[in-house]
Amino acid sequence: MKRLTFLLILLATLSIPASAQMKVGYFSYDAAIKAMPEYQASLDTLQTIRSQYENEARRAEEEFNTKYEEFLDSYDRLATSIRRKRQTEMQQLLESNVKFREETRRLIQQAEEKAMTSLRMKLNEKVRLVAQKHGFSLILNTDDNACPYIDPMLGEDISALLSEKAMP
Repeated sequence: MKRLTFLLILLATLSIPASAQMKVGYFSYDAAIKAMPEYQASLDTLQTIRSQYENEARRAEEEFNTKYEEFLDSYDRLATSIRRKRQTEMQQLLESNVKFREETRRLIQQAEEKAMTSLRMKLNEKVRLVAQKHGFSLILNTDDNACPYIDPMLGEDISALLSEKAMP
């Protein structure tokens, strides 16, 4: 029993210096992404794309409304076969507009994902470089309350190290 107790104390003593050498960093991933100059440029590009799609959708909607009003104005004067033909045309135009809106949402989401993937890759590379340069063994992301408390004696906020000015 004494041997087991001695062995446990010895192991605990040996592990203290090893853990004391471990250097931990932490930062907010969201804040770091938003602080990148490329983030605002990406937002501006996405807003331009959204505006272009929205303008085109508005134009198509106005075109549909104009044609629909013309159709309603002439409805009583049209022969049955022409009326059916125009109703079919209006239905096709409406379906086309709906498909365009859906495709627009998909393309905008795809552009957002592509932009964010590029930003994440760049930030991940910065984190890797900071960890290597400053000897961090572990970097924590503090977003979403993942780490509600980190003892300042055990961890270091690396937010400033990730800034453009601090990077070589």
